[in-house]
Amino acid sequence: LQGELEWALLDLNDGPVFRSPIDLPRGSQKRVQVALLSRNFSRSAHIRIIVNGQNVAQQNVTIEPIEVDKYLVVVISSDPTLLNVVTTLQLPPASSTIVQHMRLDELPEQAAVLRSVNTLVLHDIDTAQLSPQQRDTLRTWIGLGGQLIVSGGVQGQLSAAGKMCIRDRSSIALHAQVFGFAIGYPLFAIE
Repeated sequence: LQGELEWALLDLNDGPVFRSPIDLPRGSQKRVQVALLSRNFSRSAHIRIIVNGQNVAQQNVTIEPIEVDKYLVVVISSDPTLLNVVTTLQLPPASSTIVQHMRLDELPEQAAVLRSVNTLVLHDIDTAQLSPQQRDTLRTWIGLGGQLIVSGGVQGQLSAAGKMCIRDRSSIALHAQVFGFAIGYPLFAIE
């Protein structure tokens, strides 16, 4: 089944409709990440699968927007509970902290999708598996002020494989102070 995945916010009349190609082999199940940018507080969207111009499946889904006064930490790690304790911190000027976990293959390939992310933590994962588009996205996101933390673990050598550290020591020092971890040098540029 080859077609398009289409999604739109339900409470916007004549609002934008987003589309992305989708390939679903017969009998398959697929998890798809959808980049949805909104300037309002929409809490639901309509998703359709369209094949040859025909609607073959549709569903309304609930969206959990993250308000701008929240500090969002995205964690990509072999440990599904890593940094959950950070939700107890209040990092001024944010009203609270949210920790969201995702897989490496879910890391977006558009920097705009990371716009609401304050800090991205890559821990104990093989950073060499990042696609060129994901690397470009991280470069752009960091250049726009995103905070990247790369740490080791049991497979620490894999975390360093993609040389995903940054040279800006001021932002690293801030996170070292907030999260209480040690900094190892030298720092590398994203390659």
